[in-house]
Amino acid sequence: MVKKYIKTERDIIVCCPNHLKTNTVSKYINYNKISNKYLIGPPSNRISPQFVEEINLFDWLPFRMVLHEEIGGEYIRDIESGWEWHFNSSFTFAMRFLMKSDEDYTRHHIATNRSEESIAVVIRHKEEDEGGVYLIPSKDNQTYSEFVRKTLGNVYGIDAGVGGRSPPEWLSECSLPGETNIEQTIAQHQTKIDDLKDELKTLEGYKNLLYEGDNQLERIVPKALRELGLTVGEEIPGKRDGIIETDETAFALEITGTTNEVGLDKARQLDNWVGNVLEEGDYESTDGLLIPNGSINDSPNDREDIVSSNAMKYIEQRGYKILTTVDIYQLIEHDLEHGMDAQMVEDILHQDQIFLTLPDYISHGG
Repeated sequence: MVKKYIKTERDIIVCCPNHLKTNTVSKYINYNKISNKYLIGPPSNRISPQFVEEINLFDWLPFRMVLHEEIGGEYIRDIESGWEWHFNSSFTFAMRFLMKSDEDYTRHHIATNRSEESIAVVIRHKEEDEGGVYLIPSKDNQTYSEFVRKTLGNVYGIDAGVGGRSPPEWLSECSLPGETNIEQTIAQHQTKIDDLKDELKTLEGYKNLLYEGDNQLERIVPKALRELGLTVGEEIPGKRDGIIETDETAFALEITGTTNEVGLDKARQLDNWVGNVLEEGDYESTDGLLIPNGSINDSPNDREDIVSSNAMKYIEQRGYKILTTVDIYQLIEHDLEHGMDAQMVEDILHQDQIFLTLPDYISHGG
């Protein structure tokens, strides 16, 4: 349920305890320092173990998160914009968050302590750029309602003030001259704004071509190639990262991103993908295309050898080709500004060389 909720561009704000010794409604509550959990029930000398229940305050979350007791302090650093009001001079902490290894979720600091450990975090699904779960420690001198009001105002820009009674149902029957026209105009503008936001999100997504790794690239590269007019088949896990179909040749794709040079293992992987396509026998001519994004921590202008020499030799021996994600980004840039058809891109793919190059009128910004 939580996973579905945050995928609808919504956030969940969790006001967490600022220390482990949290009061509960149970009459009998003991904290187990070894397991970092609460034990409900009378003291152990009065009850058999099977009647003791452990509570994990984060069991309802789809990821694994635990609280760890901190010595305590007042030094907060690296506060996320919008949350300065909460982590001000009056904030003290006795806890820090520790997220256990999870391939599906990423953690982003909202605030850290002197040792750069998380004391407030937002967790998001790796495959979604939508909502998140915010885990924010409470303040001893702040009520929950005050926390809600300030969060809405400072983080989301929503005025949570109460301005009198709620309008009665019959008030909807009352309308002043011009009111309906204004509402319709607002709705029209809102539709246009929503469309522009979607368009902007698509454009910003192409920037992933410049800095992302394998998982994100395997989604954005086929989308970008289709935008350029190419026919691109879907990824088949364990068989290929996709396939470009042209009139002359089908190109099996190996798409990868790394902080270093692309190694020999990716060249061999491409060879396996080509072998899979040949076994299927659906195309008269089959080739391999490596689409790398190497040295992703560097600016594209500062990148030099993004494919290792042994990988280059392996690809050259088999006659495969290489087209970088930076080149695809430049093609998208040119297409958006000047327009280009699929044949222009196919001509690049059919160049008689290993490292494919863009025409001067594209690479020079023409």
